[in-house]
Amino acid sequence: MTEHSQEPLLLSTLQTAARADARIRATVPCLTLACHPDSRRIGERALLTPLLVRKPVLLSRVDTEFALPGSSSSRPLADPYLSRNPLRIVAGPAPGSIALEGLSSKVAIDGELIAEGHVLPAHAIEAGVVLQLSSRIVLLLHAASGDQPTEVEGLLGHSDGIEGVRKRLRHVAPLDIPVLIVGETGVGKECVAQAVHAQSVRAEKPFVAVNMATLTDHTASAALFGHARGAFTGALARHRGFFERASHGTLFLDEVADTPAEVQAMLLRTLETGRVQPMGDERDRGVDVRVVAATDGDLDDGVTTGSFRGALKHRLAGYEIHVPPLRRRPDDIPRLLVYFLGEELHTLGRASALEHEAHSAQPPLAGELVARLLTYPFPGNVRELRNVARQLALELITTGHVALTPELDARLTPKPAGCTAPTKAPAMPASATVHAPTARRPERATHDLGEDALLAALEEHGWSPHRAAAALGIATSTIHYLLRKAGIRRATDLDDAELIAASERCGADLHEMARALKVSPRALRLTLTRRRLG
Repeated sequence: MTEHSQEPLLLSTLQTAARADARIRATVPCLTLACHPDSRRIGERALLTPLLVRKPVLLSRVDTEFALPGSSSSRPLADPYLSRNPLRIVAGPAPGSIALEGLSSKVAIDGELIAEGHVLPAHAIEAGVVLQLSSRIVLLLHAASGDQPTEVEGLLGHSDGIEGVRKRLRHVAPLDIPVLIVGETGVGKECVAQAVHAQSVRAEKPFVAVNMATLTDHTASAALFGHARGAFTGALARHRGFFERASHGTLFLDEVADTPAEVQAMLLRTLETGRVQPMGDERDRGVDVRVVAATDGDLDDGVTTGSFRGALKHRLAGYEIHVPPLRRRPDDIPRLLVYFLGEELHTLGRASALEHEAHSAQPPLAGELVARLLTYPFPGNVRELRNVARQLALELITTGHVALTPELDARLTPKPAGCTAPTKAPAMPASATVHAPTARRPERATHDLGEDALLAALEEHGWSPHRAAAALGIATSTIHYLLRKAGIRRATDLDDAELIAASERCGADLHEMARALKVSPRALRLTLTRRRLG
């Protein structure tokens, strides 16, 4: 809470620079390696800069090299199970679009097999497109700045979203001004706060965290400011509050939007005066503390409705850092998945479970599973992904391989109220039961499954190809093959007018729309998102 006269000017300069940086940052198409038999390679990327001058990019086991961000060492995919015949990635007809040519083998995009010359619009690439070359190789096609990564201990990932957080953090951490961290639940706001502390001049002093939502009018004063001996019945000794315990260090106020009204007044007074008065003590004390606050709500809305004091908001928000949700940084999903899996396996004493030879016939991670995770909106963000990794680690130890089971697929299929990505979804708690892979019936021949039986299975299972395939004992890819063979339309075949009409009829309920249109709910959601109709 130390005041420096030059800080307003420095802060204004930082905020102006951040806005300018966001405006001028250019991006290029990029492929991030999301699944590979050698899990150490997951997270490598290849910038497709030739496309900017309309030169094709060849992709095969020997063409196009991938490297970890910031590394000068690169290498091709080099998977012996992948074709040597290259897939041609070329600039599309519209600005920023991309076309795929030379499909010598089956290639799926977001779970749907594609045809020769498939064109991806610019907005789809910006959102991220899951490109599955085989059951072993999954790539994410997206836009990236290609900037060299900035290292900040404790902040994982190499996406542009997290890189922006690191840059803003390194700018503001040395200034010793209040910082407000804003982001959805589970994005890692406390990790960012700890990083601000670690990069500041107070790094060697205490970092104290308090959840403001847990404080009440009756307990807040003693908790924040302490109490004297005998201040109340049971106060047998002097107690230091959070402010004093964080002396010369950083006090992290988590969930600050939920601070009770009376506690807001106490907090504002301390921030304005730099002094605390313990309960039952006649003297106040000066405190030297840097305050970092976090919220998953909108404090401006709270100020408007009167639930949050405007003066307190301005005191806390000396500089704001916005942490993007995981669904806005999909290229970090596989990177974080492998990191968390490694942590869990190490804790369980089985770190080697993820270490398989690149030529292994059955790698530890199935491509279909990783592809599914890349299309899941992760309402619980990084915290939810860590819980998923905890479950997968236990299954990996048991079976040596983790695939997309019907149980996991069901957990990764939220039931949103509308067509957009949901804000709530079934959580994956650490204590949740881990289901062993469901034994499928022997693969039945495709020729004995008629169109009526196929449609009946899809209708019974909510038009989900994954669930229908599991019930029929066939592969999901077989379902897609049969749909194409029978000429049954998919979500991507629907025009905008039909989608809008269905949304109006079904009250924007995604699953009702899918049943009415007789298409996959997941494919429908992706189609709506890409066309910006959801």
